[in-house]
Amino acid sequence: MSRKIICVFLFVYIPLSAITLTGIVVDSETDNPLPYANIGLKGTRYGTISNLSGHFVLNIPDEHINEVLSFSYIGFETKELPVLLLLDDKVVRLEQSIVNLMEVTIMPDSTLRSFLRRASRKIPENYTSSNSILSGFFRQTLNDTENSNNLHFIETLIESFKTPYSDRRDGTVKIINSRKYVSEKDFFPSLFYGGTHVAHIQDMVKYRSKVLEGHKNYNYQLSGIINFNNNKVYEIAFTPTEESKSEIQGRLYIDIHSLTFVKIDYEYNQNGLDKRNQSPALRKLNSIERKGTVLYDQYNGRYFLKSAHGSETFQDENERRIISGYEYVTFKIETDNVSNFSYRDQVSEMHIPALEAVDYKKSDWKDYNVLTLPGDVNMVDTIQGFNLLSSKSKRPKSFKQGFANIMRNIEYGINVSWIDFDAPGGDYVMEYGDLDFYKHRNQKHGALLFKTHVGYRINKQFYATYNSAESLDKEFYYKYYYLGGRYYLPLKTIGNQVLLNIDGGLSWQNMGVSLGEERSYQSFSFGGRRLNADKVEAYTGLRGIGFKGGAGLSYQVSSLFHIEVGSNYLHPISMKDVAILSEKSGFLLFRKSAYEELSNTEINYRINDVRQETSGLRLSGWGFSIGMKMMF
Repeated sequence: MSRKIICVFLFVYIPLSAITLTGIVVDSETDNPLPYANIGLKGTRYGTISNLSGHFVLNIPDEHINEVLSFSYIGFETKELPVLLLLDDKVVRLEQSIVNLMEVTIMPDSTLRSFLRRASRKIPENYTSSNSILSGFFRQTLNDTENSNNLHFIETLIESFKTPYSDRRDGTVKIINSRKYVSEKDFFPSLFYGGTHVAHIQDMVKYRSKVLEGHKNYNYQLSGIINFNNNKVYEIAFTPTEESKSEIQGRLYIDIHSLTFVKIDYEYNQNGLDKRNQSPALRKLNSIERKGTVLYDQYNGRYFLKSAHGSETFQDENERRIISGYEYVTFKIETDNVSNFSYRDQVSEMHIPALEAVDYKKSDWKDYNVLTLPGDVNMVDTIQGFNLLSSKSKRPKSFKQGFANIMRNIEYGINVSWIDFDAPGGDYVMEYGDLDFYKHRNQKHGALLFKTHVGYRINKQFYATYNSAESLDKEFYYKYYYLGGRYYLPLKTIGNQVLLNIDGGLSWQNMGVSLGEERSYQSFSFGGRRLNADKVEAYTGLRGIGFKGGAGLSYQVSSLFHIEVGSNYLHPISMKDVAILSEKSGFLLFRKSAYEELSNTEINYRINDVRQETSGLRLSGWGFSIGMKMMF
């Protein structure tokens, strides 16, 4: 079966004076193309890979015209060619390597598991030992196999800041540019996110995937010894054990001498596909195949993530198949005096590039090298391909795009808060019309609240925010609304983020301590409202407006969720002592509350038999909270 991909492009920054090298990498015996072959300019930080049809392009500064280009592929002999020989379009033929079967013997550590554990322990010394920035290209594609339609593709130039491999924390990502093509025939129900963090998410060595450590959930088998980059490499197959629920199987390629993981092939088993198909985003689609490859290369004697690619095949209820693919390649690595990107330039793992990418025909990437493959690779000839990319792209469906645009700018949180106040104990009486409330209260200090928080992002660090809260204490009435802003200061952006948030805005609050319930045998007016319930509860407390400021810490626990703790202080602008009557019967959503100042002569309010026009409740102004929020 022939494999189809959406038109492949490779983007590399072109220096003002550059040499462009193009060609194709093939098997010398069969002339079949070698996809994703590793290509690098020896002794430099420049490199690329071939695409699915074996074609490559590489732009290098002309000062390297006398250097050597190296071509390598798993199971083939490495070939080195002078740059001068590649100035014209060239076919690079690699010869399959032959390994003496006698070399495949019992391993020195007697078991594959102990060998893998030893290889895992050597990761910090085999891979990049300092902070680094990978400049790379990422593409997401979608193809309808039935009609050979290119449904869409999104291309992004990214920079990824990575910590040393002794540090397992994820780094950060900065987007340089992005563009897209979306066909009118695109029917796929989901917008993709997370792809721009591919250099972190797919780096199985960096985050120490369990399969690399000889984990008990997997069976391992030595398949043989092959060549890669002029070195002998163990090929080790892994499969899940029967009792485990592990989701992947595949092959590990480990350098015999340095014990470096140089390549990882993996695919999801049925257990992994079943879990994937539980995702509501897929709707009526089923994932029937999901696989990928991760490749590492050397720079200055240390390995780094060179490329990652994979695909997922979906099938609908009519057995129509759609292939979603991704490709990533690092074309430059920097390790000297690099620092993390500013917080404003960082994009989150939930970033959806399709929402910001410009139409392909409107893009101007003249400062970057664009490699276009011959059209017949994708069953699109040159003229058809030109027309395809020059036609106006269809934007994602208006509702889908609009909803995604709104959601990616929203943060939503819930928390439990403590409000600090003092309400003295004693005998409390309130009389109004036919209603007579009495309660002996003990002194009360504060109450628990349930608070919701919604923020809308204005820019990377500032959100417009709205909060509301109600009491969790049945003896305390509380209605609270807040409108203001929140500013985030990043304290830590490597690994799990830690952010300092500073809040400020206006708040409206109504609060009171219970005086008990009474029956009402007829409707009546109170505070300008008509109350109809046959049971009402009375509270006395405060009603007013104030300026509220606060600060807190937000700790990221996943790509979407954060734990948040904070404190705040309310400075009253206008605060009045009030009586509150709240309906306690009837349909919950239709129950009303009304407020009236205690100075109203129709209200007879006494504490310990002394008439009062103040509620007795005194607010300290301080509050504390802990909760969870979502940040896209």
